[in-house]
Amino acid sequence: MASNTQMNDLVSRFNALQAREMPEQRYYKDLVERLHALQETNHVLQEKLADANLGLNHMSQLRKLYEGTRLQCETLTADLRNIRSANNYVFIIMDGNGLIFDNRFIKQGREGGKQAAQALLLAVAKLCPSLPSSFEIFCDVLVNIAEMGRALVNDGSIDDPSLFHEFAIGFTEVKSSFNFIDIGLSKGTLVRKIQETAMWHLGCYNCRHVMLGIGHGAQYAPFLRRLNEAGDARMCVSVILGEPIVREIEACGNTVYALDGDVFRTTKLVDKTLIEKPSVQRTEATKPQGSPVPRAATTQAVLTPATSTSSMSPPQTSWAKITKSATPPPKLTMPLPPKQDKTKLATKAPPQPAWSPGPRGRDPPITVGLPAMEDIKRREDSDKLCNNHFLRGPCTRIGACTFNHTFKPSKEQLKALAMLARQNPCINGQDCDVDDCIYGHNCPNVTNGVCTRSHCRFKVDGHPPNTKFTNSFATQWDN
Repeated sequence: MASNTQMNDLVSRFNALQAREMPEQRYYKDLVERLHALQETNHVLQEKLADANLGLNHMSQLRKLYEGTRLQCETLTADLRNIRSANNYVFIIMDGNGLIFDNRFIKQGREGGKQAAQALLLAVAKLCPSLPSSFEIFCDVLVNIAEMGRALVNDGSIDDPSLFHEFAIGFTEVKSSFNFIDIGLSKGTLVRKIQETAMWHLGCYNCRHVMLGIGHGAQYAPFLRRLNEAGDARMCVSVILGEPIVREIEACGNTVYALDGDVFRTTKLVDKTLIEKPSVQRTEATKPQGSPVPRAATTQAVLTPATSTSSMSPPQTSWAKITKSATPPPKLTMPLPPKQDKTKLATKAPPQPAWSPGPRGRDPPITVGLPAMEDIKRREDSDKLCNNHFLRGPCTRIGACTFNHTFKPSKEQLKALAMLARQNPCINGQDCDVDDCIYGHNCPNVTNGVCTRSHCRFKVDGHPPNTKFTNSFATQWDN
């Protein structure tokens, strides 16, 4: 208890002393405390000011750097804009084996090539009204020139295959940016060149549009789909319309342009030497060569149409059946042929004996209509019909065979398939003893003494004597 009393006494005495303190002394005390607080605040503000000055200097340097960079970017942008506007171009690349110029151009040779180039220029320029007037048009036509010339002859479009070569020269003379590129026989090279060249030009910033002449070929559809999936290429890539677009290309959704001026033909080439030939009387050499022939038969000839080779054949009856009397001597009465000019008689070749390639004889002719032939030839890859299955089936390799076995062809389509199978020589040739053999045992492409097949697979002895060939390739088979 004593300790608590003492503590309370001390507190009371302290309070009394504070009450007696002078106001001036308290003011001085508060003033000193306030001064110390201001000094601390000033020190903090000095540090913040130093940091702000440092940031300001840094920002000033950045602003100067930004201004310099901005001016440089504006200069580069202006330069790029000038470059793009000065070198705009549209690139055209065509598979010339399928997208073919109109006959009215090709028939004129070199002059027609110039006209075709001008017509193509005008038609494409009309499609690009938003481009500057200084834009260029580049065009590459990839084609097998020699083969196309022969195909045009077989189609009846031209008479001389060299006209197409002259046409190509005239086409390239109009503009240095127009080119005919001969790719030879390699179809794979043609497809690869078109795809790679188109991709390269699509990567050029001043190429504003690419036009592809590939609408006839389903093999280009995967390439178009890849382009469309990569971005906005569908807006930059279009297809030129010539013959009808195949459904695979149409399904890609790219714009299809039918150019003004009828620049390209709208129908496919047809080898008219293989279809709908006029029927002629042919003598099949199937009888033994050693069979006896009456001597009197040598004086009687079988007249054949002017389009076929005259042939000698034995009469249907012997002289013993014609007359029973030996006297007077029988008179041979033959119908008089139509009266002809002397000039025609002088140039008419003497009748020749029927040609036989060997023991099996000549294959019987096949006549087929154009629509059926076109349908069969248009099929590609796994859509092609299996020859063995449809011509003498069923196919014994259906599990491994890659061709179509489910299609139901018409009679005309079967004829077309058989005609195409005849283009392949039988490995046994005239020694073949298979009655239903689907392959050829003699060349089926000889018309008026000329083999119309550009690269005939038959040997020379598979053709009638003195047959002429469209090129020298077939002579390698000469024995």
